[in-house]
Amino acid sequence: MHILLPDMGREIIPQLCPEKQGKKSRLWLQDDVKDVLKENTGTEAIQGLSLKLHSTSRDCFKTHAFKEMKNLRLLRLDHVQVVGDYGHISKEWRWICWKGFASKYIPNNFYMGNVIAIDLRHSHLQLVWKQPLWKKPQVLERLKFLNLSHSKYLKETPDFSRLPSLEQLILKDCPSLRKVHQSIGDLSNILVINLKDCTSLSYLSQEIYKLRSLKTLILSGCSKLGSIDIAQVKSLATIIT
Repeated sequence: MHILLPDMGREIIPQLCPEKQGKKSRLWLQDDVKDVLKENTGTEAIQGLSLKLHSTSRDCFKTHAFKEMKNLRLLRLDHVQVVGDYGHISKEWRWICWKGFASKYIPNNFYMGNVIAIDLRHSHLQLVWKQPLWKKPQVLERLKFLNLSHSKYLKETPDFSRLPSLEQLILKDCPSLRKVHQSIGDLSNILVINLKDCTSLSYLSQEIYKLRSLKTLILSGCSKLGSIDIAQVKSLATIIT
């Protein structure tokens, strides 16, 4: 994740010349962001948006407010409620940090095909995606970083065959997580897996032994997890149990 931070930082640096709120390329002042979302005044100029609310906030916005932000690439939301058709939201995402994401699963029409990093800590997710049988699942070819830590309702990991480029998987403190999908063995680029304090985790597929890029595996606090023959993961440099 640290490799991505310099680029992300540049995206939220204030512009030097004043512009109307909806025409700025970066929006981070809280009152400005609220006005744009409430008044539907966003434009194609907006590339980055940040809004941090308290967990007790009752503010709620509609997805339609994002419809004209077709070039939105970076989104930082804390405890922000958004309702409506997620198909209105930009398809140019690169980085999404949405603390307290309130849905039980990521809507299927929330396009993430260009996303590099997804951070949904403290989410209400039960499943990452709930895929209809009749619809072909999204494959996130570019996704390198996935953080669902402190998502206390999360029961299952996603099918990792849809995340072929994933390098860091952070699932720390997901107390309802019982198993890791057997497709974990498909993650040929994975470097870090953090399952610390997943207290209900009782099964970790032996497919994990196939991983040849994995450097760090953290399993401390996984009190229900049976023994694992770590020696079979030849590439490991750090193991914390």
